[in-house]
Amino acid sequence: MAIDINKILHTAAASGLLMLSAISCDVAPDERFVYEEPVTRQRTVLLMDFTGQKCVNCPEAHEVMQQLVQQYGDTALITVSIHAGALATSVDRTNFERNNIGLMIAEGDAMNNAFGINTWPMGVVDRINAPGAGMLVPEWAGAVRDAVGKPADVHIAADASLKDNVISVDTRVTSTADRDLSLQVWVLEDSIKARQETKQGRVDDYIHNNVLRYVAYDVKEGFPITLEKGVENHNTCDITVKNTDKERWNTSNLSVVCFAFRGTDICNAVKTKIKPQ
Repeated sequence: MAIDINKILHTAAASGLLMLSAISCDVAPDERFVYEEPVTRQRTVLLMDFTGQKCVNCPEAHEVMQQLVQQYGDTALITVSIHAGALATSVDRTNFERNNIGLMIAEGDAMNNAFGINTWPMGVVDRINAPGAGMLVPEWAGAVRDAVGKPADVHIAADASLKDNVISVDTRVTSTADRDLSLQVWVLEDSIKARQETKQGRVDDYIHNNVLRYVAYDVKEGFPITLEKGVENHNTCDITVKNTDKERWNTSNLSVVCFAFRGTDICNAVKTKIKPQ
């Protein structure tokens, strides 16, 4: 499936946001843009990109994610590349001596299956374990815009620190009402050099960013938490940095994403860099 980035990119203008509405490069320039009122951020949105190293269209989707982050800012939009499915390469197939580095972990593949995704790239915005929630790349921009402006009744904050090869994650969750939620904590890594198929051929030193490396809690259940209105719920977890013959995390390029969810809906999310102690 070819991706026309011009179909989905938003452009910021001084007077507001402009959404690109061209369906082909043959549309006259003055017919390509439809004015949209600026959206007021209400929450931090999580965009999951289901991708694979053998997916020739996935690099264009990676560019779309970067452009959306540039538009909204990394405090309003968190992007995660989840290597999964038939076009992904498992970490179990990693051979560092041959420069064959796999990026698919079992939990990422389990999420892919929970969403029922069988074509790549696909994206999911603020949903978890929801069959049929996957979207084609041209739909991402509109879904992100709608989600950013959706009011949030849950707030989440987090800090992460590194000491003696262990990442300690501290999360604080509050809500405007009593409710039962689930918490999830992920580790991401940027600047991983690994193979990637593209339309122009294989790139052996492609730079992979926002790659899902670790899932702290059960993919479907998360970690159950009970919130009282206005009372901060505090949780901690420790994650050992992986340095094996299959996975070698670069601690300088790691970050942590935490999110609270209710059923299949993500209530709010936060991303934080890991600080050395």
